[in-house]
Amino acid sequence: ACIENSGQCTALRHVVQAGAGSVGDVTAGIKANVFPGSLPRVAHPSESLEAGTFFALFKDGPFAIRSGYEQHGDLPVALRVGTELPQNIQENWREVYLDVTNRSEDDLKWEKADEKDGFLQQLCKWLLTEQPISLSVNGPYELGLKLWERTSQVVFTQGSHAAPALSCQARPQEGECFGEFAPRSELLLHSRFPVVIPSPTPAYNSAYTPSFLTKTAQDPLPSDLAVVSPAYNS
Repeated sequence: ACIENSGQCTALRHVVQAGAGSVGDVTAGIKANVFPGSLPRVAHPSESLEAGTFFALFKDGPFAIRSGYEQHGDLPVALRVGTELPQNIQENWREVYLDVTNRSEDDLKWEKADEKDGFLQQLCKWLLTEQPISLSVNGPYELGLKLWERTSQVVFTQGSHAAPALSCQARPQEGECFGEFAPRSELLLHSRFPVVIPSPTPAYNSAYTPSFLTKTAQDPLPSDLAVVSPAYNS
């Protein structure tokens, strides 16, 4: 949540926590373990570079506490914990803001992903509405798959409680400039079928005439895409 004071698109902004006790318990736990009073403070970005840290807080940086949030001690950190998903959430660029939605473990069981009014359906709708650029899932693979199929967030990371996925992919220390992929020479170390970008690079230098696009739109779908034919022809 503090990565470059939330100046990266993958900074942690909202957490859905399952089975962690009451709202009060979660709030106390976050204050003690996530944002301890010993967080490093710097006066200038160069101090972070010299120390090799990416989450130091600026001593005199601008910070304004918004309505509904609680400031954590004298730190420039805003926290809000509840049981419902936050609506119309603001990014609060360059300020450390964290929302936590506290739910039961039963609410996040992947087997309930298809329940019409279930929490996972609400979460998918929230992701599509609020449009965070990244989504990290620390839980069963099946849960991550259900969320991916229904949202397709730009940066999607699957982890587990033993090896958690973190939302700090944009650390320059890791050789990444944005967060989608590791250094190209190491792609095969981190992925089975790495794709640098989901569209072929030559496509960026291509142009199509209106007549070609019109004709292509009228062509029948390939047989292996027959399953989407009803939607394609609607």
